[in-house]
Amino acid sequence: MKEGDGMKKIYLICTCAILIGILIDCNFQNSKSENNIDTSEYMKKIWILNSTSKDEKMKNIFFILNDADKNITGQFFSSNDLKNDDIVIEDSRCIGDFTGKLKDNILQCPLKKQNDVYGTIKMRFIQKDKVEVLVSDLNKKHETRMSTGKFEFVPYKLKDIRIGRQSNKIEKSLWLKKWGSINFVTWVFTTSKKHSNILMYLSDKDGNVLYKFNKKYGFPESYFVKEFSFQDLNDDENEELILILGSMDTSNKEAGDGPYVALIFLQLDNGVFEWMEKIDKKLNNSDGEMHNESVKQVTEYIKLIC
Repeated sequence: MKEGDGMKKIYLICTCAILIGILIDCNFQNSKSENNIDTSEYMKKIWILNSTSKDEKMKNIFFILNDADKNITGQFFSSNDLKNDDIVIEDSRCIGDFTGKLKDNILQCPLKKQNDVYGTIKMRFIQKDKVEVLVSDLNKKHETRMSTGKFEFVPYKLKDIRIGRQSNKIEKSLWLKKWGSINFVTWVFTTSKKHSNILMYLSDKDGNVLYKFNKKYGFPESYFVKEFSFQDLNDDENEELILILGSMDTSNKEAGDGPYVALIFLQLDNGVFEWMEKIDKKLNNSDGEMHNESVKQVTEYIKLIC
């Protein structure tokens, strides 16, 4: 072998080794980036079955996800309200919870109900608005809750809520300690039977529903949100929601002229808002002096009684 040929051979071997090293490094980097998705994109949203699915049992199912000590936790719920394009988590039935660690963009863990393992779920996080869920190993006694198979879930959006005709809509961007940057959205819906009621939500910038405000006995009929404010009323660093509702009855006056109704929702440490029934009775049943016509009246009255 000539000396020149030997040098060429060594050069080719070295070049190939460098190229292989570069390819291995590139593959490692790609694999590493694929395994590190931003889980915050999936948290707090309400995930519902893709409307293209024909599985009748799973159409009533939705789930939520939360971060917890480097794990992902979640709960599956069943709600008949999904048939009416509306969800109230507090009124829905929890049918299972799960906890696990994310590996290769996949969460695989047992599905439990009161520590009773009755199935396995495997979630693949495809993109921020799509999660693929494989349900398997369901116990026979729990097959009535869910179906086995692979299903695609998408975020529940404001545009999915199609109840009656909308009016008196308010949408405002704000920041809450427990929720971060969100939108407060409210409107009045009127059904074909002329019944009018209030809907209120927290959503993200993409219109994904994060929370629905719910009140025992429902909101008063034929009222709308005239004024609102989020303020910390009890010094726990969580902002309460103060609402002033105006009447839609225009028979003898302008809409919103009264009578008024003041409502307060206390925000708990988990971000849930709880209607303060006892305080609201005092606000709206005063002895001659009104405390429900403005947010300012409400806050001043709260300072006096608390």
